[in-house]
Amino acid sequence: MAFVMEMRRGASEIVGALIILGITMAMAVSYVSLSAMKVDTQMSSFADIIRARAKAQNQLLSLSYYYQDSNMKLHLFIYNAGKEDAAVSKLFVGAARYDMPQAVIFGDVVFKDVSNGQSTDPVVPARKLVEVIAPSAAAPFDVVVITAEKAYFVWRVTL
Repeated sequence: MAFVMEMRRGASEIVGALIILGITMAMAVSYVSLSAMKVDTQMSSFADIIRARAKAQNQLLSLSYYYQDSNMKLHLFIYNAGKEDAAVSKLFVGAARYDMPQAVIFGDVVFKDVSNGQSTDPVVPARKLVEVIAPSAAAPFDVVVITAEKAYFVWRVTL
């Protein structure tokens, strides 16, 4: 009888150890697979950042001319000498901030293609001149354009 009890105790200890080992292995596999997915996501995000920066380097915006009309509207003529279209995401005129496309939808800011005078989306196409009409500020002030690729362009305006 004593011999049977010893074998039974030894079997349950082995079974318990195998169960703990199985749980540990399952947790390790889950951790490794989740870590691999996170690294893959971070690598793709890093690649997206590099692509956006490369695109931003090919956006060369230049403030060619500006004036203020009698209605206190500021007319900015912006030329993109780069190879990539510049999608404007934010426009700052002095302390006023205009988020695109909401500012265009609500009529606060107007983008016009100079070649045909038609209103356009808040984009400055490559090798094109665009007129941007926005409320003016007290001079002198800075005009800041931030593109979707996080390229920043700053001009000092004195009227």
